[in-house]
Amino acid sequence: MRKGTTHSSVQSRRSSLIRISTSVIATALVFPSFAADFTWDGAGGSGSRNWSNALNWVSDTALNNDGTDDLFFAGSVKLNPRANGGWDINSMNFSVGAGAFVFSGLTSDEILLEGGVGRGGVGVLNSSANLQTINQQISLGASQTFSAVGAGLLFGGNVNLGSFQLTLSSSGANNITLGNAVSGPGSLIKTGTGSLILSGANSFSAGTILSAGTLTLAGDTAGGSGSIALNGGTLQSSGTRTVANNVVLGGGAIGGTDNLTLAGVVSGSSALTKNGSGTLRLGSANSASGSVAINAGTLALGANGALGSVSSVTIASGAALTLDSGGGNLVNNSAGITFSGGTLNANNRSETFGTLNLTGSSFLNLLDDATDADLTFASFGSLIGGSILTVNGWNGGSFLSPSPGGTGDRLFIGGLLSQQQLDAIFFAGGPTVSGRAYQLPSGEIIPVPEPSTWALLGVSLAAIPFMRRKRV
Repeated sequence: MRKGTTHSSVQSRRSSLIRISTSVIATALVFPSFAADFTWDGAGGSGSRNWSNALNWVSDTALNNDGTDDLFFAGSVKLNPRANGGWDINSMNFSVGAGAFVFSGLTSDEILLEGGVGRGGVGVLNSSANLQTINQQISLGASQTFSAVGAGLLFGGNVNLGSFQLTLSSSGANNITLGNAVSGPGSLIKTGTGSLILSGANSFSAGTILSAGTLTLAGDTAGGSGSIALNGGTLQSSGTRTVANNVVLGGGAIGGTDNLTLAGVVSGSSALTKNGSGTLRLGSANSASGSVAINAGTLALGANGALGSVSSVTIASGAALTLDSGGGNLVNNSAGITFSGGTLNANNRSETFGTLNLTGSSFLNLLDDATDADLTFASFGSLIGGSILTVNGWNGGSFLSPSPGGTGDRLFIGGLLSQQQLDAIFFAGGPTVSGRAYQLPSGEIIPVPEPSTWALLGVSLAAIPFMRRKRV
C-alpha cells in the first residue's frame, strides 16, 4: 500500500471498478455489437443460392442469425438469393455496383429486420443503380427506414410491421413499392421526393404520414385501416379507387390522373388542394375548415356537408367543381366561390354560397330538365376586367317575357349588382336565352337578349339602355 493510501479508499476504488465492469457487461448483453458484416459473392456452387450456405459469403463464414448481421449485396453473381428458413439480421444493403437482385423463396421463409442499429436506423438501403426486388416475407423487429438512394425497391412479399414505425425514404424516380399485404398495428411514414406505391390488401392500423413525395394507392384497402395524414407531397390513386381511410389535411395535395373517392372523413385546418387531371370525389360529411383550391381535374361533392366547413373555394382554369348526388347542403353557405377560369357544374343541386368572385373567364353549367334547382350567391365581389361568366343550360322567360324568370335551374346573386358586374355574366343558348344579364328585384339573374334579337321582336333599340339597366 502506498504511503497516504488507506485500506478503505482502495476498497472503494475496487468496488467502483467492479460496478463499472458489471455495467459494461450488462450493456453488452442488452445491446450486442452490430459489427458483423457479410458480403454476398454467390460462390456457393451451382444450384446453391441459399443464405445458409457459408460459401455464398466472402470469407466463407456462416451468418450469425442473431440480429447482428449487416448483409451487403454487390456484383452480379447469383442475383437470385434465397433467405431460406428464418433469418434474424440487422440490415440489408445493396452496394453501388450491385446488379439487379431478385430474392425469392417459400412462404415459410422470413427475414426479421432488427432496424439497422449502428447504421442510422436503415434496415434496407439501395445505393445501386438497379431496382432491387425482395419477394420474401419481411417482419420488423424495431422501427426503421427503407431507403432508395440509387434506384427503387420492390417488396413483393408480405411485410409485418409489428407495433413499429416503418419510414419509406425515396428520392426522384426511385420508387418504393410494397406490393403485397402490409399488416400489424404499426404505421408508415413517407419521406423524400420519390414515390411510395401501396398495392396490397393491407390491414396495418396505425395509419400513414405523407411528409413528401407521392403516395399512390393501387387498391381500395391499400391504405390499411388507419388514417392518412397529408402533411406534404401528393396523395393519388392508381386506377379508379374508393378508399375508406380518414384523411387529415396538414399540407400537400391530392392529385393524379386516375379517379379517387375518399369515403372517410376529411378533416384539418390546412387547405384542400386538388391537382392532376383525375376526379376526386368526397363521399362523406367532412370537417375540413381551410380553403379549397381546385387547380386541375374535377372535385365532385357526393355527400351532404362534403365541404360543409370550408372557408372558400377557388376553381382554376380548366378545373371543375361538380355538385354531385345527395340532398342538403354540400358546401358551407358562407364559403366564397372564386371563378378563376374554371367550371361549376350545378347538376340540379340547390346550393347557397358566399361571395361570387370572377377573376378569369369561367363557366356555370345549369341543367334544363324536369328538376328545378336554385344557386344562390350572397353577393358579387371581385371582378377582374374582361372576365366573363358564361351560364349554360338556362331556360325560361327572359327580360322580354311576360313572366321573366327561369323555369329550370335558376341563378340568384344578393345585393344590387353594378352594370359592370351584370355585363360580366353572359347567358348562352337559343334566341330567347342568349344575352347579357339583368337582375330582377328578387335577386334572380336572367338574360337580356342581344340587340339583334330585340330588333327582330320589334322592340325599339332606343329602349335597350333603359331595359338593360338594373331594376331598383
